[in-house]
Amino acid sequence: MNTPFSYALNRQSIYDMLFLNVSHVLEYPSIDLLRDNDEVKYKTWITYSEGDLSNEYYLIEGIKHPEFTKIVSIVWGNLYFDTEIKRNFGKSTNDVELLVISKFFEFLDVNKKEYILCGEDIINNDIPLLIKKFIQYKDDMVITSLPKVFKDYLTVKPWDSNVVDTRTLWKFNGYYNSTNRNQTLYSDFLGMKKNVPSLLTNGEISVKYWNSINDDKQRLMDVEMQSLNKVNLAMKLIDTLSLL
Repeated sequence: MNTPFSYALNRQSIYDMLFLNVSHVLEYPSIDLLRDNDEVKYKTWITYSEGDLSNEYYLIEGIKHPEFTKIVSIVWGNLYFDTEIKRNFGKSTNDVELLVISKFFEFLDVNKKEYILCGEDIINNDIPLLIKKFIQYKDDMVITSLPKVFKDYLTVKPWDSNVVDTRTLWKFNGYYNSTNRNQTLYSDFLGMKKNVPSLLTNGEISVKYWNSINDDKQRLMDVEMQSLNKVNLAMKLIDTLSLL
């Protein structure tokens, strides 16, 4: 029986992991713009929110649901050994969501390795987000079949799952330390270097993205750096745990 810890505490397993982070933002930066630009989604939001049409509620809750967001950056990577452990990264960043996800799914199609997926909050966020977006866009993509790594995750028994969520790992089977700031908790605790001033939540990334509307290149770079750092910190945590 496999568990997240049976992978994380196994030095050999870490080379089979595909580390992943998906950054998404609200498709429309305010409830007013949602109302003015997408009547169907606005009506859906009215039903979902049970009548709370405040912008504050929309900013807090909307970012949690793929149906009201768009992916702007995906960063992935793996660890390999060449006299020492080294990191390899891939990335796809663009304001056009279809281009972002197409590049990632084409990578999965070319690299048909039996990956163990690993990332921060990957179970609640990244995996369902990617699957829903794939369903939305598959008729416009070269890759028209859901990649095996996601099919395996959805169809196998939970104890045979090929997914390692670092948010679960850092709890060590406890009930706490499972917050949106989890990576800040463990990276600061373990003295891990970050190349951004602070790690932002999905909601904070969305606000920053839309507030930087006059500098398209910089806002995408800022989002991508958040994803790169989150993938790198997940790699460092797994590397640390695998030596226990």
